[in-house]
Amino acid sequence: IKETFTFGDGNITIENFPLRYIEDYRDISTERLSFGLSYEDLHFSLVHVLFEKKLIDRKQFGFSAQDPQSGKGLIFFGSPLSNMTNRKTKATIPVNRNEEGWSSQISSLEMSYQNGSSITYTSKSTKVIFDIDENTIYVPVSFMKYLKETIFKDLIAEHYCTFNSRFDNKDDEFNIECLCSAMSYLPTFTFVFNSVGLSLHPSQLFEEAFGRCYFLFESSKQYKDVWVLQSPFVNQFTTVFDYDAKEISF
Repeated sequence: IKETFTFGDGNITIENFPLRYIEDYRDISTERLSFGLSYEDLHFSLVHVLFEKKLIDRKQFGFSAQDPQSGKGLIFFGSPLSNMTNRKTKATIPVNRNEEGWSSQISSLEMSYQNGSSITYTSKSTKVIFDIDENTIYVPVSFMKYLKETIFKDLIAEHYCTFNSRFDNKDDEFNIECLCSAMSYLPTFTFVFNSVGLSLHPSQLFEEAFGRCYFLFESSKQYKDVWVLQSPFVNQFTTVFDYDAKEISF
């Protein structure tokens, strides 16, 4: 498919930009809107084409932090604008260079309560993919079962929360829904990459609908034991994907 891209007020236009549509996509790669990490043909990379045309200063793209009031953010190409960041980098992590999509390795997940106690979970599966396709964070099945037996155990027993099989797929796909008051009993979740951690408060990990709150961690038969950090994670920060440095900054 060849498409015309128009940016901003219409002063920037790319004619006949080639798009490749593949039905079975898994992450931000060549199958998506040409934001992959590696390409056989750079004409399919929107960022590389913008850089070649000297329309951006660096081979980067990213997402601004989501506005808490409107829920909206911006996608940007090149360096982020000054109003998108306080210029303080919270974390920079290297990507797996042999992957098409933007992936890295996760070290552990720390769960910290307001009373000062904490739990550290170390997964046997460490691969993490970054994407923005869904308002969901996919986690390994083993971690969902771990949550059921630890963090959510008492909440499930006291009927604040329910642990459900999605689509009657009892072995692989699970989710959790709760009374919205259950959020106050849950810890802050910190994703640790090497020696740096990025935290999400419980209020950032639930979506309210029909008087219930749905926990945004789910397990998926499609991803199995891979961690897939999507919109609930990426949109909490100004997230920068850098081709030359082969790294992701937050």
